[in-house]
Amino acid sequence: MTKFTFDGILDSDISQEEAYEITSKSTVASLLGGFNGTIFMYGQSGSGKTYTMLGPDPVVDALVKNDGGEISEEVQVMYGVIPRAIIDIFTEINRTIEAHGAEIQLKINYYEIYQEKFNDLLATNPSMGRDLKLREQKNGQVVILGADPIFVTSPGEIFELLTVGQRMRKTASTN
Repeated sequence: MTKFTFDGILDSDISQEEAYEITSKSTVASLLGGFNGTIFMYGQSGSGKTYTMLGPDPVVDALVKNDGGEISEEVQVMYGVIPRAIIDIFTEINRTIEAHGAEIQLKINYYEIYQEKFNDLLATNPSMGRDLKLREQKNGQVVILGADPIFVTSPGEIFELLTVGQRMRKTASTN
């Protein structure tokens, strides 16, 4: 049985930038250093997962309505973990390309776990992206059957895919 440690609780008045610095920046740095990394948000409906991961409603609205256009600096200040991680990743990718002439390919997936079901929010055929199965291979690697990663080349492309994923999410009502 795998044991997980309790990392901590963030105060309710913490800024989005501080939340990213405390919870996720080191994971993104490790990812850029060649390690696997996962940032996982868990909680009941209405507990603030979307707020922490994407940002408050103006960020989510801007991403959903964006259609590839520029997002104002006023909204960017409110970015949650995902947009900040995307910016850090592409800053490092661009630095590496400039310094070493490297060729880098980046693939993404966007998943949700909803009512015990694992869903691919970017599946080209939404019915095929529902209730995906996870399997552990002999080498210990976990694979998601039926998931297709998407190649991306810019933060804007990822923001467009976040828009698609946000439209596909399931949300439950909160009492």
